Amino acid sequence: IRVPVTSNDEVGQLALAFNNMASSLASSESVRRNFIANVSHELKTPMTTIIGYADMLRSKEMKRENQVLAASYIFHEGKRLEAMSMKLFDFIYTKHRKIEFQPISVVNFMQEVTESVTPILAQKNQTLVCTTVEARIEGDSNLLKSAFINIIDNARKASEQGSEIRFFAKQTDDGVQIGVQDFGVGISEEHLQRIFDEFYMVDKSRSRKEGGAGLGLSLAASIVESHGEKLEIESTVGEGTTMWVVFHEKNLTEQ
Repeated sequence: IRVPVTSNDEVGQLALAFNNMASSLASSESVRRNFIANVSHELKTPMTTIIGYADMLRSKEMKRENQVLAASYIFHEGKRLEAMSMKLFDFIYTKHRKIEFQPISVVNFMQEVTESVTPILAQKNQTLVCTTVEARIEGDSNLLKSAFINIIDNARKASEQGSEIRFFAKQTDDGVQIGVQDFGVGISEEHLQRIFDEFYMVDKSRSRKEGGAGLGLSLAASIVESHGEKLEIESTVGEGTTMWVVFHEKNLTEQ
């Protein structure tokens, strides 16, 4: 409900404030509804697959190879649901968590991230080239690790079999830059505007095939923002994508 603004005095200012709050509530409600609709949509596809193949297994006589195939579909979609639920939890948790800033060694941090992503990169015979610097940043190490694992996983999905992905850090004039560069399919300008939106996928068929649901980059951006920084992106179609964060001096501790 909006109220008419008929004056410029205190009552008029109160009416304006009331209308602004109503608009803010309407916008928040729209975001909430879209979020719920997207969650429901992304849950529907794997659940339909799981229910369908489970029904086949329990109600029909099938050859052994068909049983294995059906079980594989159920396993794959179950793992996708598991990954989605974990990302949803992390996403909601990040939104409501107060960050406790602790000093983080960039070298150790990048080594831990590299160890975490090596198994999934090995599935496509991809190589992560890590270039680091002796420096320290401040933040929540576990959350930042989750952010960069998701960024690297996105690079993995966008890159060809056997390709190279670069995970780099370097000193800048105003802090430490940590980023990920791939040489994959790239992202067009129209998609760049929404790449960090929840559930947004540039290539839905490829993302779902790779087990994604459009939450990884949104979660990464949310974690970075909770640290007072911004996840930046540059991309060229057919050449690749680079994403990075500059941890500014205000978030740095002396070595």
